Order: sequence, then structure tokens, then C-alpha cells
Amino acid sequence: MSVAERGDCLKMQNEFKPLNNKPTEEFEDYEGFVEKFKPKLTTDDCYTPPAVYTAVLEWVKDEIGITEGMEVIRPFYPGGDYENEDYMGKVVIDNPPFSIISRIVRFYQERGIPFFLFAPRMTCLSGKAADMQNLTAVFGAHTIVYENGAKVPTAFLTNMAGDLKIWVSETLREKIKAVQRPSEKQLPKYVYPDNVVKTADMEQYGNLKIHRRHTLPVNALDAQRKHGKKVFGNGFMLSASAAKAAKAAMAARAAMAAMAGHAIVWELSEREKELLRQHEQAAADIRHDGTHKAV
Repeated sequence: MSVAERGDCLKMQNEFKPLNNKPTEEFEDYEGFVEKFKPKLTTDDCYTPPAVYTAVLEWVKDEIGITEGMEVIRPFYPGGDYENEDYMGKVVIDNPPFSIISRIVRFYQERGIPFFLFAPRMTCLSGKAADMQNLTAVFGAHTIVYENGAKVPTAFLTNMAGDLKIWVSETLREKIKAVQRPSEKQLPKYVYPDNVVKTADMEQYGNLKIHRRHTLPVNALDAQRKHGKKVFGNGFMLSASAAKAAKAAMAARAAMAAMAGHAIVWELSEREKELLRQHEQAAADIRHDGTHKAV
């Protein structure tokens, strides 16, 4: 190739522009190009970690109970058809696709099939069309880390807990927490007795005056010393009356902060109060937790 021909080639390369005016780097980013066409995961792709499922199953057996002879089944799996499943003598404990939870609940309710289902936490108290108002919403999981790494706010729906509407369970929370893989390092939280105020927390108090004779300086509590810890920023131990005043001042400061943040306080209307009074009278024979009052 002559010098003149090489010059023409270089000129053509310099004048070349990719289609759609995209810079050459975009076309070279093949991985990024392919990534755009990968299916995006949704809550329907969240397969339950076996340890979490086992924890939930154990809780259902211990706290609700499963009729002897009933078989526990999981009809929600890739390629499964829950509508054509044989449910005779069976109870469903499973994690269904959240996108069709209302349809699934309606299907089971209409056929009297007992179930305990993983459900989206923010909507499990609603859904009149699916008869959800007659179900029990069970809380205790908060957020579950599923097999695909998704962190999903999760609760449960069941028709196996009688007339309970809301059930918040510490035992369920502890069971799930014990088997959940930690998503990130959890820093310890320290809770101090009311009789201790820390220098680092003084801005959290409202108007407060404490006489020096009601204080004792402290840089580490006895309970902290064996762990090699100390009071951050040092502080004071307070007499009982001073501690009471400090607690009230902190509550007052918190209330002021809420108002400064333009918090809107919603009040019940007289109509709503009357509805509640009538509702309470109608439920006079039963306690809020479902136990019956002695006659």
C-alpha cells in the first residue's frame, strides 16, 4: 500500500461514526449490552431458603397446630399448577407468587382448603375482593432474604387461626432470625439505664437542670468493664429524681422535634369514635387476644 493509500485509510477511520451517533465504547461494552436483555427478577422469583421454610413450618405446628393425618404440601414450584393439585387431606404451607396472591387466596377460600402463605407485608391487611378480611395476618418475619438475594418485607396469611385478625409473634420472629443469613454486619446497640446520661447525648434533652449533688461521674459501668467497653464520651449517674427529670426532658425534646418536623397528628372523628364504641359493645364477651371473658 502506497503512502497516499495509507493516508486515505486513516482519513476514512477518523471520519467513521458509529450508527445512532453512539460512541465506540458503548459498542465495545458487550457485557452491558447483554445485561439489558436479561429478565429482571421480581418477588415471584424469590424462592424460600430451606432453613427459613423449616422455621416457619415448625412455628405453625407449635403455635397453630396441624390436624393429625393432614399432609403438608407445597404446590408452588416452577412449572407447578396449584389449581389442579390434589388437596384432599392436605394443608398448604408455602411461598406463592406475590403478584397473584389475591387469586390464590380466593381459590383456597372458596374450596375450604387450609393454608398458611408467605405474603407481601404491606398489603396483607387489605384485599376485600379476595375475602382477605376473614383471614389472619401474621407478622414476625419483617424482611426475609430469599435465595436470589432479594430482601422482601414479608408477612403471612392464614385461614387456620380462627377469628384473629392480627397476630404479631415474637417466637416466629426469633425462629426466622436464628436461620436468616445476615445481609450485612450488624453493629451492637447499647441501651443504658435511665440513671445514666452520656455527654454525647445531651442534645437529645429538652430544658433540664440537675444539681451536682445529684450526679456521679462515670466513664465505664461495672457491667461494661468485663467487656472492655466504656461510656462513650463519659457521662454521669443520676439520682432517682434526677433520672426521672432527665427522662421527661428527653421525651419533651422528642415531641418538640416531631412538631418541628411538621408532623401531622391524625385524630379520630366523633363518627369513628362512635363506631368503635358500638364495635366494643358487640365484642364485649371476648378479649382482644381472642380469649373469652368469664361469665
